[in-house]
Amino acid sequence: MKNKDYWNKRAALYDEQVKDKYADAYEETISRSLKYCKESDEVLEIACGTGIVTLALAERVKHITAVDISEEMIARLSEKAGGSVQNLTLHCTDISDHLLDGKRFDVIAAFNILLYLENVDEALERIHSLLKPGGVFLSATDCVGNIDNEVAAEKKRRVDKGELSYVGFFTPVELEATIERAGFKVLESEDVHEGTPNQFIAAERI
Repeated sequence: MKNKDYWNKRAALYDEQVKDKYADAYEETISRSLKYCKESDEVLEIACGTGIVTLALAERVKHITAVDISEEMIARLSEKAGGSVQNLTLHCTDISDHLLDGKRFDVIAAFNILLYLENVDEALERIHSLLKPGGVFLSATDCVGNIDNEVAAEKKRRVDKGELSYVGFFTPVELEATIERAGFKVLESEDVHEGTPNQFIAAERI
């Protein structure tokens, strides 16, 4: 099963499934992200999912373009927005899509997706190219490298079962180094989850 199929299957129950386990982490991610968002900002969110963070950011910024490879995730977000969020544009695609060519954003966000990208260096290069000079890249990523727990074991099982094509086992330090290597300066790095580290990182394009 490809990643797209996996996320399509999870879309209907995604909010319910993450509510208890990651609710505080999502709230902390939103709070920290809003510090880097201004009313004049054009924002791109990658792998927006059901819009847990998307809709909160939309309240603060000029416009947010949200993309996801899962049609079902986009459908859930569209349903939640209900046509009342006028500064939100949704696309079922990924950041390699040529529709983004030539655009420049003030902020790009990628929450809980970097560990699922086998070509993470290429993705970060693309993100760098889509940001304005001095723009900010926001991310939150489960860092399960060197961690022997049920979360890490479950991610490995999903890859072994073919549900996911790839999971990257970063440590927080390795993740920071990967982002910096792509041409960013880390402004903030903090674990926002009490269980398995979920590392929030804000980084400036240099």
